[in-house]
Amino acid sequence: MSVEFLAPYSTELQQIYYLSPVAIGFIGWLWRQLKQERSEQNGIPVDALEIDHVVPRYKGGKDTEANLQALTRPEHAVKHQRAAETAKEKRERHFESRAAGMIVSRMTKEEYRDYLKRLRD
Repeated sequence: MSVEFLAPYSTELQQIYYLSPVAIGFIGWLWRQLKQERSEQNGIPVDALEIDHVVPRYKGGKDTEANLQALTRPEHAVKHQRAAETAKEKRERHFESRAAGMIVSRMTKEEYRDYLKRLRD
């Protein structure tokens, strides 16, 4: 998810997560940095990367560098799909399935093929 994508939702983010504009700006900066680092390390275009919370926010995960990672859309969707499949609670399955579906809906055909391949592996 890009910072530009978040811009129209900054007011909603402030209300949902009780974040100030400064906090949202910092999180956006941190996301850009993480995506840039992964891009430089692996040669993946920055636009092909999304930020994932290692420990999901609904489980108390924070927007800290230690809890964030840059993943490709197929990697990101597989993570959420596998979490949904192994979730014990209905609420957790719902959040994880929904996240996977939202990520898949943003994929290109090539990314979707990669996603299906990763699910089979």
